[in-house]
Amino acid sequence: MSCTALFTANKEKTLGVAGKFQNAWLYGPSIYDTLWPKYGRRFSFFAELLGGNDWDGLEKDILSSDNFDDKMVYLSMACGFFHAKDKEKVGNAIISFAKDNIFTDAEVRDRMIEVGTAIKSIEDEDAELFGLSINTIDNYVTKAFNTGYETFLAHAKEEFPNESEDFYAEYYEEMQQKFKGQKMYEDDTDYSPLRVVSIDENNGVTVEDLSTYYNRQNNLTVNK
Repeated sequence: MSCTALFTANKEKTLGVAGKFQNAWLYGPSIYDTLWPKYGRRFSFFAELLGGNDWDGLEKDILSSDNFDDKMVYLSMACGFFHAKDKEKVGNAIISFAKDNIFTDAEVRDRMIEVGTAIKSIEDEDAELFGLSINTIDNYVTKAFNTGYETFLAHAKEEFPNESEDFYAEYYEEMQQKFKGQKMYEDDTDYSPLRVVSIDENNGVTVEDLSTYYNRQNNLTVNK
């Protein structure tokens, strides 16, 4: 019950949705499954619970490498907004990554090509940036702490239409207990990428915080 969403953002920082791809496991997690061993590292779900996986080390290894495709697919799932002018480069890199790496499930390869093609096909003329984000039913549950069950139900039915009423009610109750006492997110912008990736003419890559980018470009601030 998840999806990978393709977002755009204009100069006024208004987000738009350029595409949604059901079952986020076919994109983000499959990228990580490929990159961890490729860079000589081992991912452990148990270690993740304890905060023991070296994500910073993985990022450093990838961004210091000469592999442009690896950089693009990693940053697409590591809070990276890209410039709209670079949509061809990013889309082609994702497609190339899908074709050059071996996946046990053909659906994974097809999904990556689908995402890359969608990025290349972004038609929003006002878009300044674009990025990918994983949305799960948990997102809608957490939002419901601020807006109520009916709002959660409306979102959940729109995004995940094939579940029963009992399932929504039981899942909502379960997640209420899980997140009890935690600060909840209020809107979709909380799930948007928070870094900006710049690509130069030689495919050199730099990454900066989104608020820094807006401050530098427009003298604006971004609430996190």
